[in-house]
Amino acid sequence: MASFTGLISLIFLYTQYNIFNPIVLAIFLAFFIPLSTIVLFSPEFPKTKNNFINNIVRILNGWNLIRKNRKTVFLISLIALTQIVISIINTIIAYGIFDIKITLIQALFLVSLGLVTMVISITPGSLGIAEAVSVFSALVIGITPAQSLTVALFTRAVSLLVILTLGPLFSYILLRNNKNEKPQRKPQKHNTK
Repeated sequence: MASFTGLISLIFLYTQYNIFNPIVLAIFLAFFIPLSTIVLFSPEFPKTKNNFINNIVRILNGWNLIRKNRKTVFLISLIALTQIVISIINTIIAYGIFDIKITLIQALFLVSLGLVTMVISITPGSLGIAEAVSVFSALVIGITPAQSLTVALFTRAVSLLVILTLGPLFSYILLRNNKNEKPQRKPQKHNTK
């Protein structure tokens, strides 16, 4: 979904602001083409004798089960779209706090590129990666590295604050509810000898 919205944002950025970046286009296409192919034309793969390959085959064949259930696909798409909309609002507010005005299309571009590049998060919480992508994507639309890094660090701090305050609370609630549940007894097998 993010690569698709990213391509849409690139089209609008080019038509409205005459902004184009071939690297970003290549990134969006590198995700959009293979993922669209899998979504639209995913074949069923046979099992092999290799356990590692069988795990990959099971994942790919699992998509076929999901794809056949239109309600599930609709709900997943709705959740992804909702996440993008919330992220756009978050981005506009975060830049607005520092008196940096961005349009809806610019926010869509920043969010889409950020979501697509989350796939390459090689550090916990994409620490450093997300900020570098934020600076690069903001440069494409004309925001200085100092401005975009300030916003990126601010959003990281807010996220950390939310995690540190709400995380322990919800962990406590989950653990408390888990202790209140009675363990289920396994049925005993009867010996018929």
